[in-house]
Amino acid sequence: VYLSLPVAQSRWREKLRTQLAALGGAAVGAWLTTTCIYHTWGRGEPVEALYAGQRDKWCSDHDPCKLFFILWCVLLGVSLIAQHAVSRVSKRVPITNFQPVAFVHPERITCKQESMETMENITEGAVQRFQGNLRDPMRGNFFLFCVLSVTASCYFALSFLVYWQASYFYVGVAYVVLSAFLLWNIAEFFVVTIFFHVVRLLFDFPALQSYDFRTGLPSTGRTILAYCLLSRQKGSSQETFDTALSAHLGNLDAKGYISTCVLSVSSLLSVVEYEMDCRDHCRQRIREIMEGEAILVLGLRLRREDDYKNIWSALENLRPGAGDERAHFWHNTLQAFESGRSCEMSYKLETVAQSPGKEAATPRHVNDHEAYKAELRLCLDSAIEQAANNFLYLHRTCKILKKPGQYQDLMVLGATGNNEAYTYLKADYGDAGRSPGSPCFGFCKNVTDDWRADGPVRLATFEEAVESLELRGAEDIQRVAQLGAHQETRFHYTMVLDKDTVCPPRSIHRLIEVAEHESNRSYGIFNALLACDDSGDDTCTWHMWRDSLMQVSTVNLQRCIFWVFDRTGFYGKGLVRNVAYIERLIGSKERVIEALPIDILSHDTVEAKLLQPAIIPSVVLYEEPARNPVSSLAQSTRWMLGEVRNNTYHDSAYQVALRITMDCHAWCQGKTPQRPFIRWPEVPCSAGAEYLSHLGFRMMHAGPGIFGLTVFSNLLAPLKLGMSMRQGLDPALALYVPMLVILTLFVLPKALLVLEKVPSLQLKWSRVDKKGEGAAEVRAPPQFVGDLDVSPLSAKAEVQTQPLSPGAFSTRTNMSRKAHQLSTKLLKQLVLSGLEILLSLMLYSPEIIVGTIRLMQALRAQVTGREGWIPQDLVEKQIAENLSFLFVLRKTWHVCAIGLAYYLTCIIFQIWNPLVILLCTSWVIYPLSTYISCLPVTEQWRQTWLWRWVIDLKGTRKA
Repeated sequence: VYLSLPVAQSRWREKLRTQLAALGGAAVGAWLTTTCIYHTWGRGEPVEALYAGQRDKWCSDHDPCKLFFILWCVLLGVSLIAQHAVSRVSKRVPITNFQPVAFVHPERITCKQESMETMENITEGAVQRFQGNLRDPMRGNFFLFCVLSVTASCYFALSFLVYWQASYFYVGVAYVVLSAFLLWNIAEFFVVTIFFHVVRLLFDFPALQSYDFRTGLPSTGRTILAYCLLSRQKGSSQETFDTALSAHLGNLDAKGYISTCVLSVSSLLSVVEYEMDCRDHCRQRIREIMEGEAILVLGLRLRREDDYKNIWSALENLRPGAGDERAHFWHNTLQAFESGRSCEMSYKLETVAQSPGKEAATPRHVNDHEAYKAELRLCLDSAIEQAANNFLYLHRTCKILKKPGQYQDLMVLGATGNNEAYTYLKADYGDAGRSPGSPCFGFCKNVTDDWRADGPVRLATFEEAVESLELRGAEDIQRVAQLGAHQETRFHYTMVLDKDTVCPPRSIHRLIEVAEHESNRSYGIFNALLACDDSGDDTCTWHMWRDSLMQVSTVNLQRCIFWVFDRTGFYGKGLVRNVAYIERLIGSKERVIEALPIDILSHDTVEAKLLQPAIIPSVVLYEEPARNPVSSLAQSTRWMLGEVRNNTYHDSAYQVALRITMDCHAWCQGKTPQRPFIRWPEVPCSAGAEYLSHLGFRMMHAGPGIFGLTVFSNLLAPLKLGMSMRQGLDPALALYVPMLVILTLFVLPKALLVLEKVPSLQLKWSRVDKKGEGAAEVRAPPQFVGDLDVSPLSAKAEVQTQPLSPGAFSTRTNMSRKAHQLSTKLLKQLVLSGLEILLSLMLYSPEIIVGTIRLMQALRAQVTGREGWIPQDLVEKQIAENLSFLFVLRKTWHVCAIGLAYYLTCIIFQIWNPLVILLCTSWVIYPLSTYISCLPVTEQWRQTWLWRWVIDLKGTRKA
């Protein structure tokens, strides 16, 4: 109910909500405590609860009835007094309210008087932007109300399935709580699915407004791509540099406003030296590729065939894909050359060859042909050298804060030119911190000597090698620092990427076009869609193919989440606005914020709360998927640990249980329990942001919840072990929650795929921005292949009042052909959806056990401080080298053993129903199904219609 209410602006309304929450919580808590006391020591008739309608049973004797009422009043008073005392104590504790630190570039503070005059306006603007992050749209509150209503209704119906008179009270409560937790997730998914299709059919999802920067980015769009790298092997570093090089070549800007940086925290000297060599090799590779293209472009210009279409076609003939990657770059470079913005002089070519005997016409600013050619070649060479120098390599001197620490220091360097540490210092964090003023990037620290006596001959000492790295790496640090030191040239955006993230051509430009629009200033992060690009992999496994099958047979609900809450989650890869990030998560030297705890893993949760992420569905980034279920478990266990650790920062029952366990473990080890310094255990955010921040936590705990519910329903209830279901009901009804999970998660979304093909009514939605001004008309820039406009026909259609021409019949033919293609695509999706449902029933059921194992491993890692699993890349390497059924069995025997034990229990006690048979069968054969999933897809299967359908649908979605 609290979440469903609109955010109160007045003080009295907020105070009233606080008092009502305190009174309601005290009353309910006292009633529950009194009920527990009655069930433990009461002598009256057993009842479900102390309801007024059943007072003839539990209140039959006057004295006990009076005693219970007095006890309830006393507990109510004690609770209110305790809450009041705690609130008084908390008010006396000096806590600074969380406020953003206004970003002021060092160059702007030229004198004290000027800074004092502008500081108030800058601070007020930063606070106003942050206040907008604390508000939710009314449709978000309505969505939460719908989820709450559906959950409460299902929870109310569920409580009547338990036969409380014959059940142990606490066992029944545990069953109901587990069911309610699962019902919450189911209700949320159900409501989101309904919202998605209803909104799409009526209004469609409005796209964010954007500019058209095909001719080049403005200076306020200067961006640096940050590929975060931690490597222990040269092969892993090489793969990262290859990915970064591909992204750099596909997203070049003619003005040099896009740079690419491999941001490394690798420690081994041999690996760091190899990474520096990779930087030089990539720069040389950039020069080689672009020099060949420059010769081609130069010839086109001299022949006056330098329009975009010809450049694109020529580059595609030179190398497939080069036209999409750099046709805009070369075209814009030529245009800038002609307008005099790229070179000191520009010449206009009137003619290449003239007939003998005719006098050449030479305008005022035209030199001869050779001089023009030389100047043009000089301009192209300058563009090539700029593109090569914009490929950077920075090495961080510490591993503090892990990945977010890498791009936080890069943001400060690129936005202010400062390379001195002022956050996460030893004064606050002890040995876990760093020294104030120490360099953030360099090679003086975080480099270890890994030379071995039995290795190759050493050519230099460790100190000489480090000194050489310092000299080679200084140019990149100085380049970023010099750009950041000036207000006009600083970096405004940082594209946060993992080492395996693939950025298609022009994808970064499209993100910047949206981020630069005035109506999108409130968003601090711009997410692209993430997909697994594995269809063209020669070593594609069955596990990867099943992921592709899931992609083409589902709808993207993130668009609906963004429409509902005007924000989405953050998944560690996106375009970040530097000023907003520094203001709200880093701070300044005078007042640091340090919103991220120093030992945080799931940093994107806190960043999403403070930066209001947006999503741009038209831009898709690709990442390398887990190649098999075993490595997927290692990846998801790390995510689970991040969610578990996030719940140790703020007050909750989860935090209390974990901290007690951690303290007991430390005492058993003979150590004193220690906790890292946390500057902000909780950060302010809107109700919608808080709700979305727990989405991953709820999903990660769904598997253990279903496993616990299965034990209650299939073992405790049939055997009458502390729990009994209502008499007269079919025992299979106790399993209605798992069946509802199957129906809601697998069947319903596939059935509603038909609605996705129904055209939207596109009713006008009066979207009002946070300033109260109506949003301008959304203008989607046309899409181009070559120089041809291939925008959707609906975007270019106009009302025709003239009589039908002969071409109209061909138009009708095209429309019927498109309708046929649409129906064929729908048929393919429905067939693949049915196949995906069957595979999910067999492959998702072991997730109940796997999810429980994942939770246990994450809890153990949090309590002991040691990760007990092998990293994902090492697991994939082991499987690639030692793949066999016995090897997979050693990794997955736990699931098979639990399935056999469950089967044996059901046989002994004769507990049978279809769901139990399905679950146990999938658990027992899990090692076999996992082994098959690890195998590469056969060449015969690649020739089947199922493989072609998946590839075709993935290609359609990419287009």
